[in-house]
Amino acid sequence: MKKIDLGQSIGILANLGVIAGIIFLGIEINQANQAARSQARTDIATSIAEINVSLANNAELAEIFLRGLPNPNSLTALERLRVSSYMSALLRLWENTHYQYRNGLFDEVEFFAEREAWKTVVQTPLFVGYFCAVGSVFSPMFSQEIENLMQPLQCPEAE
Repeated sequence: MKKIDLGQSIGILANLGVIAGIIFLGIEINQANQAARSQARTDIATSIAEINVSLANNAELAEIFLRGLPNPNSLTALERLRVSSYMSALLRLWENTHYQYRNGLFDEVEFFAEREAWKTVVQTPLFVGYFCAVGSVFSPMFSQEIENLMQPLQCPEAE
């Protein structure tokens, strides 16, 4: 009969405990990642709804947009300021969505659907004029994404 070495048995049990701990940690990390993705999705959806409701509830701003989208020159300085403030908020939301997607926290299918919705706005003279004036304040990767979506419209070359 073979004698069981107490030290060796304790070592084996300790190693099994470490392996179990690593497996448990992996499960916890996976759950935390799922929770982060879910929270990012919820935050983005809430922000999109809020920005849409803000435009829907402000008839004056909606009218300014309808008039300004095809012809930005028809807007007064005050109206351009209001549109600029709204578009700044919209672009920051989009930039966050883009960032969350790049970092794996926003689903690819949902991101591409959202990105397609952006095209209706970014391919208007009002948006192009605004973005060309302020595009450099956004992350380079996001700015490139927006410039790609603006096609065939482009920012005028700097003189």
